[in-house]
Amino acid sequence: IQSQIDAILGSSPETLDTLQEIVAAFESADGDLQTLMTANASSISKIEGDIGYSQQTILANGKYFVNAPKEGNGAVYAYDASDMSAEPVKLSRSDSPNNGHFGVKMIVSNNKLIVSSTSLTEIYGGHRIPSSKIYIYDVENLSSDPIVLSGESGWGISFDVFSGKLYVGDPYYGTGQGRVRFYNLDTGTLSGTITPPYNVGDYDLFGQSITSNSNRLFISSPNVERSSGNTTFWNAGRIDAFDTNRSSVGSIVVQNQSLQLGNYGMVCNDQYLVAFRSSESGGIAKGALHVYDVSNLSAPPILLDGTEGGHSLSSSALFASPNALSISSDYLAVGARGDNRVYVYDLEDFSSPRIITNAFNGGLSEFGCSVVLANDNKLIVGAGSTRNASWNDLEVATGSSFIYDLTQENQIFPEEINRPTSLTSSSNFGQSFAFSNTEVQVQNVLLDTTATTLSGAINELHSEMADNSATSAAVQTETD
Repeated sequence: IQSQIDAILGSSPETLDTLQEIVAAFESADGDLQTLMTANASSISKIEGDIGYSQQTILANGKYFVNAPKEGNGAVYAYDASDMSAEPVKLSRSDSPNNGHFGVKMIVSNNKLIVSSTSLTEIYGGHRIPSSKIYIYDVENLSSDPIVLSGESGWGISFDVFSGKLYVGDPYYGTGQGRVRFYNLDTGTLSGTITPPYNVGDYDLFGQSITSNSNRLFISSPNVERSSGNTTFWNAGRIDAFDTNRSSVGSIVVQNQSLQLGNYGMVCNDQYLVAFRSSESGGIAKGALHVYDVSNLSAPPILLDGTEGGHSLSSSALFASPNALSISSDYLAVGARGDNRVYVYDLEDFSSPRIITNAFNGGLSEFGCSVVLANDNKLIVGAGSTRNASWNDLEVATGSSFIYDLTQENQIFPEEINRPTSLTSSSNFGQSFAFSNTEVQVQNVLLDTTATTLSGAINELHSEMADNSATSAAVQTETD
């Protein structure tokens, strides 16, 4: 009996206990896999690796989304991660704003692919302010029509999903005081508005960047001024934190001239908030980052400026430009597209980042123009676009995208994402990425392939014991 248990469950007591919980739930659910999955998601995740279902299996059941913002009015290509060599599904929109760069920003959350389409208009004294539409697709039914949202000029420059709602920045609302609107993900219905929780001024740009973790929503106002005594710190910047009820629960206010905290983007997990800031030596064109402890926003931040580990950046490195900043539970990835490199920081030690370059192919321009960390230690990097002086002035280029495995210390030859056959030479393929982790599907597969085996094996063991008159209560307890 014990040998059969070992053969099925392995020798780990923790695994044995966890699987027994699952079997008990399976029996109480009368074999309903969905009920079992919902009731035991945490137990299932604990033993995935022990029975052979690793994060790679989750990856194999996901989708990669890669944009080509200058393919016509823009396009997004959906790849099945289990067969990256197959021709991807193309998403495009005829109602994208003129030169709309469909897909210029994308996220995946709550089984939704959320795509923005942006055209640039010259308003507010020559500032280039995006006018956007946002499209909400069902990841499992990409052929169905998406929900379409739109707003005034400036609306849609930033967005994120938090606590089941889609939050969209509207930083140029009013005279640049800004606001954030939030919407029902399933219907697109406007649910409400967040206004600045402080004495707002003109062109503070509340809502310029948005990011969130499991219980906090962060919103930046990069042009907030800060006065101290007789000194005014212009464009210093501010970040406000909100809880799941949208109540203000803290803020970060800095005293640095022209720091513009949070201007070009923020990312976070449950441990760290990472926000763009201008470089003291090179301004916005060079770029830098502040890393804050989410549990103590008032603590001094860690400064990252690309010099860690003895490295250096040029004055036009564009360190952490838009779409070139991503965080996972283990790593922070930062693109420096002007210097054709990507920095990968271990969240346990920011002092010695790994540097990834594109030396394998003789050097592509703008390597690191976009980065995203998938949940299985994969890093996706965009390259091959060109630009004018500013990050939002992309020139024509085909573009390339590469997948790196961060478990390999020195990966010289990454996997290149197969470019669609219809791609033109001016598409800017790989300017942004998104990744769909269809974990629920994997859990269904996990249960479907193991639950019958487990319950059948235990029934067989019970049957053998019933036929064995020498079976004692102790053996019955041990076997159960």
